[in-house]
Amino acid sequence: MLLGNTQAECGHQHRMGPVPGAIMTRLYLMCPIIVLAVTYCGPMVFGEDKTANATIQSPLSPEESLRYLKVAPGLRVELVAAEPQVIDPVAIAFDEEGRLWTVEMSDYPRGPGPNELPKSRVRILEDRDHDGHFETGRTFVDQLLFATGLQLWKGGAFVTLAGKVVYFRDTTGDGKADTRETWFSGFAQKNEQLRANHPTLGPDHRIYIANGLRDGTIVGRPAADGTPARPVSISGRDFRFDPLTGDYGAVTGSGQFGLTYDNFGNRFVCTNRNATKQIVLQRRYLDREPLLQVPALTYDVTPAGAAAEVFSLSRNWTAYSDHAGQITAACGVTVYRGSALPAEYLNNIFVCEPPGNLVHRRILEPDGVIFRSRRARPKVEFLASPDDWFRPVNLTIGPDGALYVVDMYRAVVEHPHWIPEEVSQKLPLQAGNDRGRIYRVVQENAAADAEAATRKRFGPGGLKSRSTTELVQMLTASNAWWRETAARLLYERQDGTVEGVLRAMLRGGDTATARCHAMWSLDGIKRLTLEDVLVAMADRHPRVREQGVRLAERWLEDSSVVLRHVVDLASDADARVRFQVALSLGKSENTAQKITALERIALHEQADAWTQLAVLSATGEYAEPMLLKLLQPRDNQVARQSGRDFIRGLAHLVGARHKNSEIERVLDAVLKASSSPQLSARQLIVLKNLGRGMAWRSRSFAALIAALIDNAGSTGRRLAELLEQIAFLARDSHTAMPLRRHCIEVLRYAGFSRAGETLLEIVQSTVSQELRLLAMDVASSYDDPRISRVLLADFASQTPVVRRAVVDAMLSNRGRVRILLGELEAKNIAITELSPAAVQQLVRDPDPDVSDLAKRVLGDMVPANRQKILAEYQGALTTRGDVQRGRKIFSKNCSECHRIGDLGVAVGPYIGDFTQKPNVRNNASVILESILNPNRAIDANYMSYTIVTTAGNVLTGIVAQETGISVTLQQSKGKRQTVLRRDIELIRSNQTSLMPEGFEKNISLTQMADLIAFLKEWRFLDNRVPLEESSGSP
Repeated sequence: MLLGNTQAECGHQHRMGPVPGAIMTRLYLMCPIIVLAVTYCGPMVFGEDKTANATIQSPLSPEESLRYLKVAPGLRVELVAAEPQVIDPVAIAFDEEGRLWTVEMSDYPRGPGPNELPKSRVRILEDRDHDGHFETGRTFVDQLLFATGLQLWKGGAFVTLAGKVVYFRDTTGDGKADTRETWFSGFAQKNEQLRANHPTLGPDHRIYIANGLRDGTIVGRPAADGTPARPVSISGRDFRFDPLTGDYGAVTGSGQFGLTYDNFGNRFVCTNRNATKQIVLQRRYLDREPLLQVPALTYDVTPAGAAAEVFSLSRNWTAYSDHAGQITAACGVTVYRGSALPAEYLNNIFVCEPPGNLVHRRILEPDGVIFRSRRARPKVEFLASPDDWFRPVNLTIGPDGALYVVDMYRAVVEHPHWIPEEVSQKLPLQAGNDRGRIYRVVQENAAADAEAATRKRFGPGGLKSRSTTELVQMLTASNAWWRETAARLLYERQDGTVEGVLRAMLRGGDTATARCHAMWSLDGIKRLTLEDVLVAMADRHPRVREQGVRLAERWLEDSSVVLRHVVDLASDADARVRFQVALSLGKSENTAQKITALERIALHEQADAWTQLAVLSATGEYAEPMLLKLLQPRDNQVARQSGRDFIRGLAHLVGARHKNSEIERVLDAVLKASSSPQLSARQLIVLKNLGRGMAWRSRSFAALIAALIDNAGSTGRRLAELLEQIAFLARDSHTAMPLRRHCIEVLRYAGFSRAGETLLEIVQSTVSQELRLLAMDVASSYDDPRISRVLLADFASQTPVVRRAVVDAMLSNRGRVRILLGELEAKNIAITELSPAAVQQLVRDPDPDVSDLAKRVLGDMVPANRQKILAEYQGALTTRGDVQRGRKIFSKNCSECHRIGDLGVAVGPYIGDFTQKPNVRNNASVILESILNPNRAIDANYMSYTIVTTAGNVLTGIVAQETGISVTLQQSKGKRQTVLRRDIELIRSNQTSLMPEGFEKNISLTQMADLIAFLKEWRFLDNRVPLEESSGSP
């Protein structure tokens, strides 16, 4: 494994001469970042003991490290605090007195050793001489385990710890916490660096917590009478609670290490490879319509994965995989809303990338319901350093309006679990655990006495000594810190005497942010009235109108006046206002004006998929009349793609509601429309999604159709004729290909007695392979003995693609699994036809009889000792690989889950960026280990799960989304399957990566060399850059 060489004397040039070198490794496919800072001038090969020659460079002093920081033109960086006052900082917050609270995680990365106490702590720093440097500090509370964040509250702080949220407070005035209350427990603790974090008070006065990409079942404090608190699962979700009442629940998420808001309550989180994710849809709106299938709740505001380019000044190579030059450990995402930087920085996104020793900046831009972003400056970062120990991990806005940067200042930022054992034993994993820095970024020409001016603004005793009326006036501040601190104190005090002042601000405040804060503060002190929300909904600014609609929800059922105003806003010029109207109307009774408003929103020329989901969530029992209305002849609105998408969603809802009378009326409308000579795609879309919706509820569309036909009425007769027409068009070679696909999909729900003959005829025909595979997939959804016979007939003469599809079809049904094993045992099918994933599914089948039979039949195909296999394939690292042959091997064996260029499907992580590391000469060893030993370290994002349905279907894939009533699996070939929880007989984590072991059964050592060559050099295949003579590993 080539880890890197980065010193200036090794040939690399830095702007400021030699600085500490670095090695950064990242486990191929799925692991978090390993960041190492060492001095090293020669190659290090995996398996060779070269680390003994690497010496650890001494870290720079705070003042020296500051000189290396490069920030955008017109700005400067100032040192705010450093060791010994702050050590291993991971989060900070300023209180109402201007003091700086720090969360320090000295447990990182291994935690306390045997007989050691936990090492995390919270400290309070003060700048007593008002020179801008926080030189005085004291420990508020220590001996904490893996503290990750804090939210100030009533003179104390809520702190996220290992598995808990704990409130600490000093009641004696000595500066040390003397009360400790555990409010919540049950957060996951499986990984030391994937834990709940960033408690943040939102505009609705709830504290939001990122769940750390892990799950947990959260339990609050018992009631006063001792009644146990209700448990709440946060699997795939974030968490929030009310610090006044203690009410709590799960919310849409989930964030890894970072959580932020913009000025109008839009919440953003981040994950390692997704620098900014917008929370678009709140689960509370979707839970009211459990029959709605929702593809996503969040949106990637910034480019993710390989598209997330960064430009580091340091030499942190990713020898363990493919991610050099990309965001790999995004954390601390922050929307800047301060006042100390120039106007062009306002509402920009900032995110830390500790492996690259930089802070990334993007300009945030609204685009209808969602936000998009663009790079602020080409090929240069906002803040970066060639000092490889500079590890920015968090950001915040201070009372002075500056952007504050939390620098953990470590040699290694990674948990040992992700580092090869032979490497981790030689690394200084805690080097730097006596260091830490906090910086602020200000304008270059900022006044030297700016800190003194800020201190003067606090006044004697800080904001806690200000009157409640004075706090209200702070809601108009240009710096979000003052607004949000004032809003918090108003909520803490619950002083109703400022009702009139707040109401006057709601009506006449100069800025939209002030008017929004006034409205939410009225709500927080329980003084918000119906008249207040009517004023807000008539505001000149769309964001105030949007928030007004949201807060009007509590009056929608009882006030016709409020309902009328909300309905009127369905025609608002602003997309987000219309979006919120659609969501909020779901709280009202179904009325004609409500349905008209929803239809108007859904068919608006700017309506996107998010808006249509919002409308569908509010439609309820009116899905059927709305669908019937749209199926009538009308203008070209429903001919647009957005109109067809909306019809698709409505038809699914009607089917899922499973009201026979509703379905029959829709069928009658389709039959009337199908009397024309040409059956349209729109009618087929309705039929297909009626069937999908019924199947979603485990109901049979085929049975309903059969009952209607058996009645021998006109509807039944016309329906039988329609199905015959669909079957004919599916077989007819003169039918346009898109229409044939629609017809075959409809046959999935028509019943095998009516669809089976057509489907099996197509499977056995010589039509296009695409149609044969689709027909095979549809046929395999039925449970009929003829299916296995047709699938297995003439198996050996089929193409490899068709044979793989046959195996998949056999594996998808519990009854067919045993038939497949019988064919394998009889040697009618060679065991080499099974992919490693298929082998893994069979030997891990939840039925012991099946798994035992599979192990006996498959014999040597069962995955063997990984280290032994890895040793046997070391020769692939020194064999010259052929890139063209490697491409074919990738296409055959990897493309169902990975995409490189235009080849394959992006189910697993992106693996095609090795060439971004031209000075790393032997990363092939890392590729090899990741292919042959994929389960060495598994990211939960790519953990394999198996679901067995009550109908006997077997599904394996990654959990892409969970709701209270369903689970969605992402499978190979890009296929997604959503299953209602009530239809799940068994769901089980396989405790393995979706990428299976046993890959060596499919390719030889020489082929492995070819594959590695392709993964490294695929970009050169277009001949724009000539391939080297040796395109494989040296």
